[in-house]
This record gives sequence, C-alpha cells and structure tokens, in this order.
Amino acid sequence: MSLETYDYLLDSCDQTSEEYATLKNGLIVRRPEEDHYVRIVEIACEQDAAVRLLTFAQRVSPDAAREIVTSIDIPRS
Repeated sequence: MSLETYDYLLDSCDQTSEEYATLKNGLIVRRPEEDHYVRIVEIACEQDAAVRLLTFAQRVSPDAAREIVTSIDIPRS
C-alpha cells in the first residue's frame, strides 16, 4: 500500500488492536514504476489478519480498502 495510506491507517488505529500490530509489521520497500522507484509498504500476514485489516479499512477509508483488496493474495518473490 502507499505510504500515505499506511500512515492514515496507522494514525486511525487503536494501538492495542490486532490491526495495529499487523500494520506495525509492514516493511517499506521500493518498487520500479515507469522511470523511477516508488516506496510502498508491504505487510506479510496470514489471511485472517488481512481480512481484519480490510474490515478496519472499510470503516475508515474506502481508498485504503481498495488498495488492500487489490493486494491480498498477490504472490511475492
């Protein structure tokens, strides 16, 4: 997910929640995009944690929820 989305979700999340713990395990990586690199956050987690994160995102940010939906189950090398 984008850094902006990640920051928004983290700021909106209760620090004692499972969703917050999942978000805190995110890793900032660089991905090539056209002629430059973009920095994104990858969060490796179990399917149930991804679903909880998606449910949370649907409540606080439809844009974040869309980003999560498109990234769930994308295989990473």
